[in-house]
Amino acid sequence: MHLCIDVGNTRWKTGIFKDGNLIHFHAFDAKHVLNEISSLLYNHSVEYTIYSSVRSIDVETIQLLESKTKLIQFDHKTTLPISNEYQSPETLGLDRLAAVMGVFGQTTNALVIDAGTCITYDLLVQNSRYLGGNISPGLNMRFRAVNAFTDKLPKLGPNNLVSDFGRTTNEAIEIGILQGICHEIEGFIQNYNEKFTPIDVFITGGDSNYLVEYLKKKIFVRPNLVLEGLSKILIHNVNEK
Repeated sequence: MHLCIDVGNTRWKTGIFKDGNLIHFHAFDAKHVLNEISSLLYNHSVEYTIYSSVRSIDVETIQLLESKTKLIQFDHKTTLPISNEYQSPETLGLDRLAAVMGVFGQTTNALVIDAGTCITYDLLVQNSRYLGGNISPGLNMRFRAVNAFTDKLPKLGPNNLVSDFGRTTNEAIEIGILQGICHEIEGFIQNYNEKFTPIDVFITGGDSNYLVEYLKKKIFVRPNLVLEGLSKILIHNVNEK
């Protein structure tokens, strides 16, 4: 068995994999990291671990993992079975690359959307070439920005919406942000589908289940895509040794 750790902007997400299949998922905040990781290692016979972070490296956690498992720290120098054509790989979010690896071997052309703190769009074509992608503000970031950069507009959040336009200021903000994101996502899908036909679209991240209810395009929801990608990266590097 092996352990995959994805340290995001807001939460730590972990997955225990056996024979390439996710058998245990656990997410937690940063308050009790050592206790959470220690518990995972105690309850599962983990041989290898892969650690990926979009934040600063947690030294104590790394030391714990190195003492208990064979550790791979995922970074831009880690060997991959795909070609990375991003022109500044050292600044590429590792979660973006891991999410793309999550669909490796499953389709020819893929657009991977990660709807988290930010919304990222990443392209894998010919099942072997990572071209790059785009980054835009996420759902909650947009709600916060409307309030933070105005004097009178309220701080709201996602709601269940049935109308195409708002009849109150609150509805105007809620519908404007949601429909704006939906039009953005569908616009990217249409654009890339014209360039890389056929293309399969996958969505992951904390807001994926909410957003997909309002999207008209066919999208595959894969909530653990980053962890699945990390598992493939780990297996690839273990087999390369």
